[in-house]
Amino acid sequence: MQFLRKARCRGLRQTVVMFVLAAFISSGFIYPLETRAQTLPTPGTMLAPTASFVPAVIKAVKVFPENPFKFDFIIDAGQSGLEGEDLKQESTKLIKYFFAALTVPENELWVNLSPYEQDRIIPEKFGVT
Repeated sequence: MQFLRKARCRGLRQTVVMFVLAAFISSGFIYPLETRAQTLPTPGTMLAPTASFVPAVIKAVKVFPENPFKFDFIIDAGQSGLEGEDLKQESTKLIKYFFAALTVPENELWVNLSPYEQDRIIPEKFGVT
């Protein structure tokens, strides 16, 4: 009884595999589709720049002299359209980035654009973050 089931299943599987294989192979020959880049401008035409997007940014930081660990942040939502909880999450992310930037020592805060300093790379501890 098991042998008959296995034989029937194997035959059905081979039929399905052959049908799918034939469908993939013939799809390129029977129905060739034209492909065009109709939305691209003709070469040499001037392209207008897209409208700029202003994301949420930290506009100001208020530092309290009597408590140096207390900060107030003014966040501009920009054109992001964020409100409520979404704006709060984005603000929290921006504030964490700000605090992370404060913790970087000044002598390690640099951008290597010089071809003469090829061996100068970022410290290993930055790769941990």
